[in-house]
Amino acid sequence: MPRVSAGHQKRQRERIVVAAEACFAENGFHATSMDDVVDAVGMSTSTVYNYFPGGKNELIVTVCKERTDAVFARIAILAKRENPPSLREVYAEVALAFWQHMEKVERERFRSDEEDAPDEGEQTSEEGRQRPGEGGRASGGEDVADDVHTDEALRIFEEMGRTDGAEPPEWMLRSVRLAVNAWAETIRNPGLNQDMRRRHSEFRKALTVLVDRWKACGVVDPALPTADVVRLLMDSYFGAIVDFVITGESRYERSTAALERVLSPREG
Repeated sequence: MPRVSAGHQKRQRERIVVAAEACFAENGFHATSMDDVVDAVGMSTSTVYNYFPGGKNELIVTVCKERTDAVFARIAILAKRENPPSLREVYAEVALAFWQHMEKVERERFRSDEEDAPDEGEQTSEEGRQRPGEGGRASGGEDVADDVHTDEALRIFEEMGRTDGAEPPEWMLRSVRLAVNAWAETIRNPGLNQDMRRRHSEFRKALTVLVDRWKACGVVDPALPTADVVRLLMDSYFGAIVDFVITGESRYERSTAALERVLSPREG
């Protein structure tokens, strides 16, 4: 019997998560059954439970965490850049890490059946090895830095802010559906709530580093308390998601311009 590589197992797990995300975005967390996920991913029930023995609850928690990993990892990377990015660049890249999550995972995680077929000579997962050049995307890893390049992020960011009455792209709708479901789940799941509190604390710390650097280089008024600026940025970011839920419009572009005006150093 062929021995399955760690890389193959990782991709199988990712496919299950992607299928679960699609089902959750379409039907909500608790209206989705494990049978729905099994049908969507095209694997046997035993295989899905082998990767997620906790069933749907484990998948829900995994999806909620992966939804925030991309955003929080991105802000941490931006905070460490030698030259701090502008407020607009930060909002563009972090917003896209959230909004394009569904589009990106579907494009990048799915591989052909031929690529995923295990070879008898591959190392087993217990040995923790991958085929040469296999690599892969790790949630929150340093390779997230290459996911969204600033120029492309800004271009799509501007497109997201259009108000021409066009229907939002499906990936934006699915992303926001998952976000709303994740927030609701955070209220009802104490363990997930505790984990999200920790992640938000890390998010605030990374933003604090950025704000202090912006104040030092004259992007943000140095007279403004750092903690107040961080709170304003976080409230604006999450508020724009709620605004999209209500209005169907992405207003990050306008929100960012308003923040730049409010936070910039006062003349005289």
